[in-house]
Amino acid sequence: MVAEMSPYERVMTAVLLGVPDRIPVVPAAPAFAIRQAGYKFGEVLRDPGKFVHAQVTMRNALGVDALFDLCNSAMVGEALGATVCISEDSPPDIDESSTLSYDEIFALEFASIGSKARVPFLLEVIARLKEAGGADVPVFALAAPPFRLAATLLGAENLYMDLIRRPEEVCRLVQKCTPPAIEYALAVIDAGADVVWIPDPMGGATVLSKRFYEKFNLPYLKQVCAAIKGRGGKIVFHACGKWNDRLDLLVDHVDGLHVGAECDLGTLKRDLGSTTSLMGNVKSTDTMLFGTPRDCEDAALACLHQAGQGGGFLLSPDCAVPPATAADNMRALVRASIRTGLSAQ
Repeated sequence: MVAEMSPYERVMTAVLLGVPDRIPVVPAAPAFAIRQAGYKFGEVLRDPGKFVHAQVTMRNALGVDALFDLCNSAMVGEALGATVCISEDSPPDIDESSTLSYDEIFALEFASIGSKARVPFLLEVIARLKEAGGADVPVFALAAPPFRLAATLLGAENLYMDLIRRPEEVCRLVQKCTPPAIEYALAVIDAGADVVWIPDPMGGATVLSKRFYEKFNLPYLKQVCAAIKGRGGKIVFHACGKWNDRLDLLVDHVDGLHVGAECDLGTLKRDLGSTTSLMGNVKSTDTMLFGTPRDCEDAALACLHQAGQGGGFLLSPDCAVPPATAADNMRALVRASIRTGLSAQ
């Protein structure tokens, strides 16, 4: 029998392929927490204490096992020179109408982004989350991969088109974005993040061939991962979308893979489960947002059946939790974990 663990022990044991007392439940739910607390995005961007209050209150009320930061790549891109749209009701996003040219980007100075734009705010949020959670609750914090940062500056459509039209400039651009990506990733560790969560919605098979991924994206991501590992950080990579043909390229560089519903957990557990932990993958929209608590619990139990045996698994929605998700649907995931208990060991 495994003794009862703290959320921190439960999560870190699973991330490192161990067998916890039960499967940890780790939803990436910043927008959901803000909505549950009755705040608007504009409020939490003006007062980091309100975001921390929202996260901590949500965790305590629902019994989930981790705290997440704002999970926002746009605000990291803003520190490099990207233009960000700020709304009272929505998370910050890149203004695609105000993208930069290559000449403008290459003229930018990326040193010391820790003091630029809203990065001090982001780091303060992480530090306050860690202070609130203490030694018992892990903090997950976003780090943006270089390819994603390049898109915040050049624009996603321009970046994809230029893989064909101007491949040399794209490589130069993504390489230029790599040092600040590393700087920010190390800063979140120093601020208190226990797990660096790296989401990549731009590298999957839906939008990028495997050949192009290996040329334009992966080499620069590997530099970021190596720097995080060198600092002693733990990495969970969020493979957003269809990644089945390239997840094997990542296992030597990350500790865990947070996969979408497009991925079969049973297959991944069989093929990759001895080398990397897995996290997922209840459908965020179809099930979490539009389903019933019973739907969510059944989906969670299916995930636990597929990947929970032998440890190395974290239960979560397959992407960020929509803000309008019912709290009872989130409770259903925790209920499934408790119901399964030690039977997943």
